[in-house]
Amino acid sequence: MRQWLHGIARWLMTIAVVLVPWLFAGAESWAGAFVCMLVLLGFFVWLFYQTLISRRPHIRMPLLTALLALLFLFLFMQQVPFPRNIVNRLNPLAEKTVRDGDALLARMGAEAFLPVPVGRNTNLATISFSAAAANSSMCVCLALIAVFLVFSNTVRRWRHVQRIAWVIVGFGFVMIVLSVLHKLSGAHDLLWVRMPRHGESIFGPFTNRNHFAFWANMLFALALGLNLSMHHSATGARPENWREQLALLSAKDVSRRLLLLFVMGVTGGAVCLTLSRGGMTSLLMALLCVIGFVCYRRRKDFSQGKLVMVGVFVAAGFVFWLGWFPALRRMESLVDVARNPLTDSRFLATRDTLAVWKGCPLTGCGIGGFRYVFPMFQGEELAFGRFIHAHNDWVQFLAETGVIGMGLFLCIIAAFCRLLIVRFRVADPRARRFVVGLLVGIVAAAFHSAIDYSLHKPANAFLLSALCGLCVAAVHVPRRITASSGNNDIHLEPQSLGVGSAVRRLLYCVVLICVMAAGVKTVLRLPGSLAFARFEYYYRLFYESPDGRDMALAIMSAENEARLVTRRQRDDTEMFRKMSSFYFRWALNRDLAPLTRLKLARDSVGMSVLAVYNTPSDSLAWVWLAHSYTLIGLWENAELCGKRALELGAAKESVRAFVGESKDQGGLSVHRFDLL
Repeated sequence: MRQWLHGIARWLMTIAVVLVPWLFAGAESWAGAFVCMLVLLGFFVWLFYQTLISRRPHIRMPLLTALLALLFLFLFMQQVPFPRNIVNRLNPLAEKTVRDGDALLARMGAEAFLPVPVGRNTNLATISFSAAAANSSMCVCLALIAVFLVFSNTVRRWRHVQRIAWVIVGFGFVMIVLSVLHKLSGAHDLLWVRMPRHGESIFGPFTNRNHFAFWANMLFALALGLNLSMHHSATGARPENWREQLALLSAKDVSRRLLLLFVMGVTGGAVCLTLSRGGMTSLLMALLCVIGFVCYRRRKDFSQGKLVMVGVFVAAGFVFWLGWFPALRRMESLVDVARNPLTDSRFLATRDTLAVWKGCPLTGCGIGGFRYVFPMFQGEELAFGRFIHAHNDWVQFLAETGVIGMGLFLCIIAAFCRLLIVRFRVADPRARRFVVGLLVGIVAAAFHSAIDYSLHKPANAFLLSALCGLCVAAVHVPRRITASSGNNDIHLEPQSLGVGSAVRRLLYCVVLICVMAAGVKTVLRLPGSLAFARFEYYYRLFYESPDGRDMALAIMSAENEARLVTRRQRDDTEMFRKMSSFYFRWALNRDLAPLTRLKLARDSVGMSVLAVYNTPSDSLAWVWLAHSYTLIGLWENAELCGKRALELGAAKESVRAFVGESKDQGGLSVHRFDLL
C-alpha cells in the first residue's frame, strides 16, 4: 500500500512539473490553478498515507519541515483579518491605506454600482495591502512546499530518482527544441497558438526570454546531474585510466551519456540563443562551478572532468552553429552597465523596493502585493512604466514578507544546506555526483534571481522546488553494499519528528484538513479563471465581428462569463480591473446602441469598484475607476479618484484629465458619454 500511494503522489508531482511549461509556463490564472490542484491532490495522497495508513508516521527532515510550516503559517496570517489596532502596530501604512480607501468609497456611494454585495467589517484589517493577492500567492507557495516535501519523502530508491529525472529531462528537451524552432520562425504567439497579453521578448511558452533561460539552466543542471551519476562498475571499483573506463562502459551507458551530452549542448545553446544576459551569465557561473568541482576531484575521477568538458564543447559548438556574434554583442552590453551601475533600471528598482521594505519592515507589504505598493515609493527615474515585479526576487521577497518572512526563509536555506552537507558524506557515490549537478542549477537560479523575477513564473518555481526535493531524496538513497547485492539497497528509516505518535498523527490530520480546504478552494476558483479566459476571447472576437449582430452576441457572451467571474473569483483585483478596461472601451464604441453603451459604462464602474474594494492601494484601479465615472457623468467622483490615484503614486499623465489644469480646461470632456 505504501509503494502504491507513494508512487501516485510522486508521479502526480512529476506530471505537474512536466506539464506546467506546456501550459504557457503557468502564467495564466487558469493554468496556475490547474497545476496547483494537481499538486495538492498528490500532497493529499501522501498525507492520507501518513495520517491514516502508516503505523509509524515519519518524515525525513523534521527541522526543515517545521521551518517551512512556520513560513507558510506566516504567509497565511498576512491575509487573515485582525482588529485594526493590532494591524496598526504591525503595519500602520497598510491599515491607513485601507482605511482611507474605504472612507473615500463610502463618500462617493460606490456600493450602489457593485455587481455583487461585498461585506466588509470596518473594524478589521489585514497585514497585507492586498489580501486577495496574498491569498492567491499563498496557494502557490503551498503547492511549491508540497512538491518539495513529496519528492523528499517518497523518493526512496535510486531508480525512483533516475526515472523522475529522465522524464523531466525528456519532456524538457522536447520543449527546448520546440522553443528554438519557435524563436527561429519569428512567431509572435506563445508556441504559435496563443497571443499573450504582455511580453515583448517571447521565447517558446514564456513571455520573457529571461524566464526561459532561467528554466533552461535548471534543465541543463538536471541533465548534467544524470550524466555525472552514471556508474561505471557494478563492483564499485574505480578505473585507473580512460582505457579501463571505456572497457567497463556498456553500449547502453555510452548511448545514454551521448544523449545527455547532446541535451546539454542543445540546452546551453538555447540559453545563448535567448540573448539573456542573466541567463548566459548564470550558465557560465554554473559551468565554472562544475569545472571547479572537477578540478577538486581530478585525481580521483578524471573521467567526469572529460565528460563535463565534452558537454561544454558541444554547447559551444551549438552556439557557433546558431550564430555566436549576437550572443557576444549582447554580453558586451554588460560593460556599459558596469560603467554606470547606479543608472541601471534594475538597480533603481532594487533601491525603491528597499524603500518599500522600510515602509513596512516587520511584516512586509504582503506576499504578492508588490505591484500594488511599489508606485507609492517609485522614483522619478522609473516613471516610464508600471513595475509588476522588482527584477530582484530576493529583495522583493524581503519587501513582501519583511524581517519575519526573510528570516524564516534564510533559516530554511541554512537548514537545507546543513542537511545536504551532513548527508553528503555518507551518501551513495551516484547520489553525490547527481546532487553536484543539481546544485549547479540551484546556485545559478539563486544568482539569476538577484537580477530578475523569473521565480514568479510557476514553471520555474516548480522546477526549482523539484530540484531541491530530488537533492534531499538523493542524499537519503541507501548505499549499495556489494556487487552481489545488485540494486538491493539498505532500508533506512527516515527521521522521526521527535514527538509521540499520537501527536504526529494529530499534526498530520491538521495539515491534511488544511490541504483539503486549499484544494477545494482551488477547484472552486478554477471555473472563474476559465471564465475570465473566455471573457478575453469574446473581447477579441468583438473586434473581429463583421456586423453589429455578432458584436452584440460577443458582448452578451462576455457578460455571462463576467457574472461567473464575480461569483467564483470575487477577490481577484487584476481580473476586475482588466474587465473594467474592456467594458470602458466597448462603451466608447459608437457602433453599439445607446442603451447598450450605458449598461456597459455602468458595468465598467462596477468592475472598477470591485477592484478598488479588493485592493485599495492599487493606483491603477483608482485610475480606471476615474475613467469609468466620466462615462456616466460623475465628474466630481472622477476627480476624487484621480487625486487618490496621485496619492498612491500614479503617473500624472494618467490622471491629468481629472485633476489640475487640464480638468479646468475641459479635459474631462474627452470621455463624455453622449446617448444622442
